[in-house]
Amino acid sequence: MNIVSTIKRLCNERHTTLNRVEIELGLSKSSISKWDTNMPSVDKISKVADYFGVTTDYLLGRTDDPKGAVFPQILRITTKDGKALTEEEMQKVIDFAEMVVKARDK
Repeated sequence: MNIVSTIKRLCNERHTTLNRVEIELGLSKSSISKWDTNMPSVDKISKVADYFGVTTDYLLGRTDDPKGAVFPQILRITTKDGKALTEEEMQKVIDFAEMVVKARDK
């Protein structure tokens, strides 16, 4: 799988779009779609990997292990006014999610 296909799949899994990722990361419109023919800089690949919580090796197809691709999505939650959650707020979200999973497993 190529880098663009991998990013599109990650977008689908997280119910977002390439355009939204580009906007949030400050990339130019449709730039990710061009990465199959024009390899982006390491910095851009790293930004996308961090955004999805995967390794750059995963994006580049060097490994099938995303190393926790779902977990960092929780950390990207923002408040209604668009501000990022604080470390303390993120920990509360994580604690709540763990509580829900434990309750479900009973």
